[in-house]
Amino acid sequence: MASLATALAVGAAFFAWLPAPESSREVALARALPQERGAMPVPAYGASELCADWTGEQPAQVDCRNGYRLEDLMPTSVGAQAAWERARVSIDGRLAAYNELKNSLQAAHTAQPNPALAQLAFHLKSRMDRWQERWSRLNGPDPKEPTPENYRELFSLMLDLQGQTYEAVSNRFRQVNWHVARGLDASRVIHERGQALQQHLWWAPWILAGITAGLLMLGWLCWGWAGWCLMGGLCL
Repeated sequence: MASLATALAVGAAFFAWLPAPESSREVALARALPQERGAMPVPAYGASELCADWTGEQPAQVDCRNGYRLEDLMPTSVGAQAAWERARVSIDGRLAAYNELKNSLQAAHTAQPNPALAQLAFHLKSRMDRWQERWSRLNGPDPKEPTPENYRELFSLMLDLQGQTYEAVSNRFRQVNWHVARGLDASRVIHERGQALQQHLWWAPWILAGITAGLLMLGWLCWGWAGWCLMGGLCL
């Protein structure tokens, strides 16, 4: 009984001391994201499509970072103008979707103040400012012509907006799992993970209580007071 009472006290202490599950950044983000399908439509045109359209080659035949053909290391831009126009529409659409996401986070924070949401909204706005600055340099009042130099900047920007990295050696596009872009293209997955994490965080103190009870009972059965004293000494 003493072991069980001690374990319950430990669980209650952890339950009171640990932050509420809702204060977790992942849980707060999952609850703030709109779950309606198509709530924040994201253009499908991305960096890999830009590379294929711009060069007129399969991505495996070129270095997508600069649009150079691998066979002769010469730039190719047979579809530059069309790719530029499609990229322009895609970037504007993604920036608009990010703005909706920012507004959603701010609205959730206003309805139920949460430091995690405030931090997420702040960092998203900072990223959006940098993305908008980079895009303005390419598509400002005097838009630049589609050149190999501008292609490199455009490709890098689209990678960032998609939350991807590109490996030229293996010609692979990889998603960055914890990038803010996952809030647009994987909101349902984030929502489900947030719900699971919230449940796990709620049960964590009582799981610790159960483990504590098991260890205390084992120590008492094996060594009695000496076992408890040994455990107490190890904890201290």
